Formats: sequence, C-alpha cells, structure tokens
Amino acid sequence: FMLFATSVFAQKANINGVVADANSHATLAGAELMLNPGAYTAFTNSKGEYKFTKIKTGEYQLIVIHTGYKTIY
Repeated sequence: FMLFATSVFAQKANINGVVADANSHATLAGAELMLNPGAYTAFTNSKGEYKFTKIKTGEYQLIVIHTGYKTIY
C-alpha cells in the first residue's frame, strides 16, 4: 500500500487521502481504514479516496485492510 494523507490540527480534525498500490500506483477502491484507538472507520471510494471527519486530536495507529494485500499498521 501507499498512503497519502493530510490533516488539520484543531479540537476536531479531518483526515483525508488516497490509498494506492505501492508498485503500480493504481488507486484501491474498497479498502477499509481504521484509526486505533477509537471507533473511526472509513472506506475508499472508486478513486481510492477516504475521509475521516471530526476526529479528536491525538495519536492514532492507521490500519488499512484490502483483499489481496497485506494488512498494514
């Protein structure tokens, strides 16, 4: 996987980006993304784009799951 992300620092933040194959750079639709700790989950759209909204500021582990790929943490 290859991830691109941006974030805004405030009381609540939005995180968005694109999930793509690290070798071909093809975007990956249907990937599941989770922020740990917390109950934040997002899925990529047909363009590989995702967005988390109204995330409490802090440190999170990003987990990405997609069929046919190794899960990354």
